[in-house]
Amino acid sequence: MAVVPSEKGHKGILVTGNARTVKNLRRLALGAFLLACISFFADFASLVDSVRGWIGGRGESGKELEIALGSASAALGMQARGLAGGPNRDPEVLEKARITVLEVLSSNATKNHKAQAHLLLALYYQAYEDFSGYDRRERRRIMSQWRENESMSVKRQLLFVQGGGAGAHDEWDDKLVESLGRELGPGYEIRYPRMPNEDDPSYAAWKMTIEREFAALGDGAILVGHSIGATILVNALAEQPSERKFGAIFLLAAPFVGEGGWPGDDLKPPRDLGARLPRGVPIHFYHGLDDETAPPSHVELYARAVPQARVHRLPGRDHQLNNDLREVSAAIRSLEAGL
Repeated sequence: MAVVPSEKGHKGILVTGNARTVKNLRRLALGAFLLACISFFADFASLVDSVRGWIGGRGESGKELEIALGSASAALGMQARGLAGGPNRDPEVLEKARITVLEVLSSNATKNHKAQAHLLLALYYQAYEDFSGYDRRERRRIMSQWRENESMSVKRQLLFVQGGGAGAHDEWDDKLVESLGRELGPGYEIRYPRMPNEDDPSYAAWKMTIEREFAALGDGAILVGHSIGATILVNALAEQPSERKFGAIFLLAAPFVGEGGWPGDDLKPPRDLGARLPRGVPIHFYHGLDDETAPPSHVELYARAVPQARVHRLPGRDHQLNNDLREVSAAIRSLEAGL
């Protein structure tokens, strides 16, 4: 008997020799495959029971759901492709798991848990995609449902508050929003409201608009403000804490109003600005060192006023940061990775 590499990209082996040896090897391979299937379905049945128990009220804090979804994600991620195409796959078990995960998505679970449930559902459909035991019509139905599910997947919300000046929304800051969208990809929902009287910003009017936007956001949303929009945003957060738990705050080319910065009373920050901002929320200041509108000295004033913030000084960038928010996008993505 000889064992040689397969011609199909090393995805299998070609066995030559007597018929009995070949038959025994096939039996061994089938036995190993069936054992893997049993292990896979046992893991999935455990997931189903755990999640159903949480939905039924046995889980008090949702921790059980997090553990169940996390372990199932790992199990499916490792085995979905490896087991795909097996003739002994039990459609009833997979359908029960699919319905259970859909129940999570329609429950009061947190967005994080629902995102994990979406991952499980996608992996479930991935298993079906590779499974050749279904006719074409059934596969088309399942894949159509997968695509529909992907379009409904949970996106991280991001609110971008524009700067001031005539044409700022449509001719200037829209390029910053485009840069963010391009760098972050489709996993983010960027909200870019038009501020009232952009050529003559009013703190009261802009604050009211920002608070309306806050009400439409979910927990974990990212806040980004540019220029005077960043100044108004940080003052609004300090003046009246929101009920939302934000994911992070990014303030770009923010003019400092007060001693050493721009003159003005309605935008002057409180002396204890840093202490008034949401606790535990990462705060980042980005400022171009070639900014002639709000000179770099402004970000140094903010660094003293908000000592917990991280300050990023960008050489060669102007007030519009050269319409390039790659560094900001990288910092936002690092939040997702827990870095």
